[in-house]
Amino acid sequence: MHVLLSDEGEASLAAAQRRLHALRDTLTQRFGEELTVTIHVGVGPHASTIAKLAQTIDADVLIVGTHGTHRRAVLGSVAEALVRSAPCTVVVARPKMAT
Repeated sequence: MHVLLSDEGEASLAAAQRRLHALRDTLTQRFGEELTVTIHVGVGPHASTIAKLAQTIDADVLIVGTHGTHRRAVLGSVAEALVRSAPCTVVVARPKMAT
C-alpha cells in the first residue's frame, strides 16, 4: 500500500500506482503464483489510512519499515502509530545493515 496526503495530486497518484505495479511484477516473478499481491493506494493521514484498510480487508499482518523519510528516531512515527493502533499484528522491518 502507498498512502498519499490529500494535496499530492493526480501525478503523485499515477506515479505511486506505477511503482506498486512494478513491485508486484517483481514479487510475482520471484515468488510465482504462490504469492498474491494486491495493490492499494490510499489518500489521507498515513497511519490511520493504513490501519483502516487493514481492518477493511481483515489483514492478518502488516509489514512496515522502521523509517520513512525522517531518520531521527529508532522507530518512525507511522510505524509507531501502527504498532499502537492497527487491528492486526504489525511486523517492523529494519533495513539490512551494510557489511
